[in-house]
Amino acid sequence: MSFDLYAPADYIDFGFTETDPYSENFEWVGYSTTNFIECLGSIVIFLFLLVLKNLLSLFMMLLGLIRVNCCCKSCGKYRRSLIQSKDAFVSGWISFLLETYFELLISSMVGLRLYGILNASGEEKSPADKFTLATTWLMTPLIFAFPIFVTWFTLFKAPKLAKKDKINFMNKMNDNLLGIYDPQETETEKLS
Repeated sequence: MSFDLYAPADYIDFGFTETDPYSENFEWVGYSTTNFIECLGSIVIFLFLLVLKNLLSLFMMLLGLIRVNCCCKSCGKYRRSLIQSKDAFVSGWISFLLETYFELLISSMVGLRLYGILNASGEEKSPADKFTLATTWLMTPLIFAFPIFVTWFTLFKAPKLAKKDKINFMNKMNDNLLGIYDPQETETEKLS
């Protein structure tokens, strides 16, 4: 919660097990617990909305594949507008991870300690703690895979995209120049 203005755990009791901070230094910078979700704060809300948007888009795409008819044409148009392209899906996750990477990295590393704390206590884990541990174990590989993806994209994909964009730009510029100074067009204009 070090970069957070709104912490949902301060207003809603999720039923998490209270834990001590990872260290005094972590507590000083705002990580007052070892719970992954509590450390993230309102980033959890944005993560939930991103997952919900992707699931809604997938559901709408599946409805379109099985050709479910709507009550009217505007309903089908609305359904098609909710379906996002592959590029929108990827860019949504990339922008989320770029903006929250540092916070996710620290929170997941601190959150992995919760597993040891709960196992050492011998108490049965609450459903909220099980959800936190599952989220931590799910996000941690994603966090470590992200720099690998960025490296791959930078070294292999970006140069191809830059070359493609440059070719498209040059073709567009040539089309514009030919449209303005097309000698055939000026001859036909003179005749008419």
